[in-house]
Amino acid sequence: MPHDHDIKRASGDLFYFQLNLCFSVFILLVQLAGGIYSGSWALIADTGHVAIHGATEVVVILAIWTGSKKADKFGSWLITALLFFLVAGLIWGAYQRYLEPNGIEAPIMFAATLIGLLGNTVQRFVVRNRGLGSISASKYKLCLDTDIYSSIGVLIGAVAIYFNPTWLIVDTAIAFAIAGWVVWKVIKMSRTHSCD
Repeated sequence: MPHDHDIKRASGDLFYFQLNLCFSVFILLVQLAGGIYSGSWALIADTGHVAIHGATEVVVILAIWTGSKKADKFGSWLITALLFFLVAGLIWGAYQRYLEPNGIEAPIMFAATLIGLLGNTVQRFVVRNRGLGSISASKYKLCLDTDIYSSIGVLIGAVAIYFNPTWLIVDTAIAFAIAGWVVWKVIKMSRTHSCD
């Protein structure tokens, strides 16, 4: 059911989105380090996803803080654009992984992804039923949802690569799958305008 998009209703929830921005910075640093040291493109892709939803948090905070419907609508459009930019990056990175397969340190990949998954889950809980008057806040929740599921995919890939280090194609396949998932969620979001 669509909300009335009265951005002022969300002003009391500003603190919760600011708190989540702090969580996102921490998760981004952990996963970026994990992606670099493990050599996993899927984890790097997931880190890019965290960076995108961190950017969307800034957009949501500004939209709620200003109380402007125009800022909220612009923020919603910007979030959609950032998500499609992420998709392009995921596809390019996955293709590069396919062309130049390198070894992956699965335990590092698993540990960093697990921290990210737990962090994203906490973030989603923090903003559940908050920011209901903001369409950009609803799209931000879409970012969190897609990040949670993509992290689960990366965890599965880490386990598969740990038990069979030659299955590097799994890392590529997961990055492509994350891109497809993001596209599907964006299309669904554009139809419903709701994420709770």
